[in-house]
Amino acid sequence: MNKTFLTFLMVFGQVINILAQELDYDTKEMEIESAILMENRKIQFYYPKEKSDAMVAFYVLDGNWNHDLVKGTIGHWVKWDLMPKAVVVSIDNMGKRTRDLTPTKDDERFPGSGGANLFLQFIAEELQPKIEAEFENVQYKVIVGHSFGGLFSLFTLKKQPDLFDGYIAISPSIWWKDKYMYGDFNTSESDKNLFVHITAGTDDRGNTQASKDFVAWLKKEGISNSMELHSNIVDGEDHFSNVPISLHSALKLLFPKQKWNSEVISGYNTGGFTEMKKGVDKLKQDYGVRFLFPLDTLLSKALTLHQEGKSNEATVLLDWVQTQQESNYQPSYYSGYIFKSLKDNHRAMESYRNALRIGGMPDRMKTVIEREINQLQSSVKKAANFSTQQVETSIAFEPNETIAYVSRHVGKWGSRENPPSKIYKYRSKNDVWKLEGLTSFSLEHTQDSDSDIFISYDGREAFFVSTRTYDGKEDANPDIWKSTFQAGIWSKPEPVREVNSLGYEASPVTDAIGNLYFSSIRDGGKGLGDFYVAKRNPDGSYSTPELLKGEVNGTSGEWNLMVSPKADWILFESSGREGALSGYGDLYFSKKEDKGWSKPEHVRELNTTGSDLNIRYLPNSKRLFFISSEQLENIDADVYQVDFEVIEPYINKMKKK
Repeated sequence: MNKTFLTFLMVFGQVINILAQELDYDTKEMEIESAILMENRKIQFYYPKEKSDAMVAFYVLDGNWNHDLVKGTIGHWVKWDLMPKAVVVSIDNMGKRTRDLTPTKDDERFPGSGGANLFLQFIAEELQPKIEAEFENVQYKVIVGHSFGGLFSLFTLKKQPDLFDGYIAISPSIWWKDKYMYGDFNTSESDKNLFVHITAGTDDRGNTQASKDFVAWLKKEGISNSMELHSNIVDGEDHFSNVPISLHSALKLLFPKQKWNSEVISGYNTGGFTEMKKGVDKLKQDYGVRFLFPLDTLLSKALTLHQEGKSNEATVLLDWVQTQQESNYQPSYYSGYIFKSLKDNHRAMESYRNALRIGGMPDRMKTVIEREINQLQSSVKKAANFSTQQVETSIAFEPNETIAYVSRHVGKWGSRENPPSKIYKYRSKNDVWKLEGLTSFSLEHTQDSDSDIFISYDGREAFFVSTRTYDGKEDANPDIWKSTFQAGIWSKPEPVREVNSLGYEASPVTDAIGNLYFSSIRDGGKGLGDFYVAKRNPDGSYSTPELLKGEVNGTSGEWNLMVSPKADWILFESSGREGALSGYGDLYFSKKEDKGWSKPEHVRELNTTGSDLNIRYLPNSKRLFFISSEQLENIDADVYQVDFEVIEPYINKMKKK
């Protein structure tokens, strides 16, 4: 067992004790005015406050005696995910149990007996409709009775088998007068696979032999063929100590989680993923609402597959498990662990963030996941040499990576009241960056804002956005300008007239052959800012700009573009997309396809809840630089850097396709 895996198990082991369901249950009492019994009947409830997709209802006889026991036992099973959510409906015997729970009169031994038919009518016609109206998602009903209550459970099975799905008879008084219970049963007419559990203790007086004989008779007469019959004589237990043990054993038979888990894993080991899914489908069909999806077992299987070097199988399994358990964060958390151990930080980040989106984990587990995400993001570092107390808005490097250019300004982001944004030049000496001052093409126009600096991949051209006016223009909408490196200096900048419009241009960049890509707000676009490309002509001019094809442009704002040298992938900032971490702007990846640019992928490794933008790629040193700010009003937007390997999973996935 490797150290990483052991650490995972230790961490998970530390939190497993708090992964139980938080039981948000409540209790209440009510009285039902019964026209059938001509009296009020007291009912106690134990129920989940929030509705569940499917619930089991337990109708408990002698509720004033048995409610607390059943409530506590059911609560424990639900809390530890051993059974579905349930409601407990306990009927107080009101001191009239002999009357209500016995099927025929025996006034000599039990005066006032024989009222079971009326009591059954009360349950069927008055109590159950009220319960099912209040708890609409009850899909499985079980009646639980002890002694005379066990007798009544079997009486109900005999008379109205479809009234319940399950019958639990603990130490039932089957010896009742004239062997009444040995009469005709209607179970053969039921469409249900009725669950029947009959128990007695070895020290249970006459109930012991009576239960044995009755079960034997059910089998002999073929009556048990129409039911899922379970019976047990519990060694060393008497009439009363048998109650909690038999309730527990009945729940184990109703919800045989260990059996299901064993069958599912056996199916996987025998026939792989496909056979396992067939097995799960069959269990769902056979057990219906009783079936519990084997989450823990399949999570453990995924970890085992990963340890065996079958990580792809493990993640495929976890993806499927997540589709089956959409509201449970654990499959995504396990996927995050596996991807992180494979150094696939992109998919690890996606999985961990998905776990947080699903939620429902204890606070301690949330802390563990957030720590994992922070570790994955730790490769992003502030570029301290370029970051100041002012607002950095873009950065660019000459190909030799010894000269850099940074645009910045003082004040709030984008405000026309700010001092002009300017472009500054930095030079590296012995790996230390020193500010040299304003660039020559920014120095001459100190009253105008210059930003969005980009140096072409061959280092011969500098593109930037400026509010300078030209050709008699009176407005100051940002346009694209270009300077050429000639005889060791940058030429006087000129507007790129072929691409500028009456609208707003931003983020000019080129590919290796000089095609110019940029963002613009102009007529014919799809949203508030779209990406265009103007192809480089042989004479150095540019063709008419065209909208980038495919899915990259949307109704949201697309800004701050970066194009790879081969123009086969791009990184860009967009605001307002569904699933974004920030309302200001997040970074996205898109690849070139035959029909245009692919649907953008959210680069979660770099994005924050603030604004992330203006990313630049340095091919020689394999680094990325970008701008990040906590909020648009923050005057401290800074330059950050990260190794290119953060983006490589996106590119590798592109190559596989």
